[in-house]
Amino acid sequence: MSSLRGPCSLNQVISHSPVIILWGELLESRPIDFVTDSIGRYGYTVQEIVMEQSPFDRIVFEADRERMSATFREAIRDRRNSLVMDYRIVDREGRARWVEDRTTFYYDERDDAHLYQSFLMDITERKLTEGRMALLHEMSMAFMEELDADALIKKILVKAAAFVGASDGLISVLEDNGEYRRNMYGVGLYEPLVGMRIPLDKGFQGEVMRTNRRIIVDDYRNYPERMNLVEYRDITTVIGIPLHRGDRLLGAISITFRGGVKANSLAEEQLNLLDQFAAAASIALDNARLFGEACREAEVRKEAERKVAEGYARLCKTFTDVIRTMGKIVGKKDPYTIEHQERVAGLAAELGARMGLGAEQCEGLRIAGLVHDIGKIEVPGEILSKPGKLSRIEFKLIKAHAQSGYDILKEVDFPWPVAEVARQHHERLDGSGYPLGLRGEEILPEARILAVADVVEAMTSHRPYRPSLGLSAALDEIGSKRGALYDANAVDACLALFEERPEFIMAE
Repeated sequence: MSSLRGPCSLNQVISHSPVIILWGELLESRPIDFVTDSIGRYGYTVQEIVMEQSPFDRIVFEADRERMSATFREAIRDRRNSLVMDYRIVDREGRARWVEDRTTFYYDERDDAHLYQSFLMDITERKLTEGRMALLHEMSMAFMEELDADALIKKILVKAAAFVGASDGLISVLEDNGEYRRNMYGVGLYEPLVGMRIPLDKGFQGEVMRTNRRIIVDDYRNYPERMNLVEYRDITTVIGIPLHRGDRLLGAISITFRGGVKANSLAEEQLNLLDQFAAAASIALDNARLFGEACREAEVRKEAERKVAEGYARLCKTFTDVIRTMGKIVGKKDPYTIEHQERVAGLAAELGARMGLGAEQCEGLRIAGLVHDIGKIEVPGEILSKPGKLSRIEFKLIKAHAQSGYDILKEVDFPWPVAEVARQHHERLDGSGYPLGLRGEEILPEARILAVADVVEAMTSHRPYRPSLGLSAALDEIGSKRGALYDANAVDACLALFEERPEFIMAE
């Protein structure tokens, strides 16, 4: 991919962005008369699409085709002016990519169908991030609330399989003698195997437990330790992850894919988060075991409850680590953003504490800081790292990150207004900020604090397009615009902090 440095045209921006533009006659069959070169991102040529060598509806993910076509046809019949919908496109390599389709419809003077124009934005990473965060939050709540082992294990397996788009899975637990594993819960192909006791030296899960590591088999039909307990002819890939607490092995979880799906179709983040998922599941499983033992044995109840509390604390840390992982996703495009978010989170939480916010509110402020720039995942990396001055079009793309971050985070039921704080962190008291142009008290208190922390950290850090401006310049900026652009109380807290600890950001 070529660089965007220097003057750039609209065509260059489009070719380097996730946007595909297409149009055609306004017919229910959705013919394509024009498509931009950016369709090449999916491995197709303009000629293939326009000449219908690869018809558009054929490159749409099979499960989404009817919904996409029905929505398009309905919009035409209803004489709608526009529509917005999400669906998946399958690229030349067979990988499904999510797009947001924003289509405008044009009618002639007789109100007859004339032309449509569509803008397709690749939102795959956003969809994955939304799904990860929502699922992990949901499961964290389940782990903390569910003490019935059977119900908890069912949730773990079903959600883990759904996380990677699979329908078959099995969880086995190691029996006390260490010589057998017991199938505790299964879905799909494995449901008939629940309750079965199998020697530890047999089968795929036996290997996962013996080695105590993640194992991926991409050709299960030729796997030498296959036990032939299920109909395996459609199985291609099996992923197995051990469940353990410290040195103590608890069991294993395995997820099975059918229909030719290979592990290389999964993002590395998905595999890594599956590991985190298994770690949290192990904690929850052990917590349930400890609780049951405590109920049966009064003498050890206090100790068990202490361990459960420790497990809860570790689970909270796991969830925080997941949030931090989400915040680091944009680092694939802009490594600066990772450290920026970490430092902003620490500074914002410190300012909140100095302003008298409670511990819970400060924690929410810290979480918001860790992900406040996650919307930059939709900005082309060449723009994020561009050393020179941004063009008007490039700056517009940058500014969109605040709303994009909100769109990613809004689906997660945080106990704090994390999504809204992320959207408002570039708002200013006089209404000159973005994306909503909010004024004064219309801006959340947490967002006003985060704005001060964001400006100070950004000015004191080295950026691709300039060296650090220094702490003195940053404090002059917020001090001179105290009460005009920036919250007065947040500015006062920041000035007092750096008077006492001028090394605070560096220390963080």
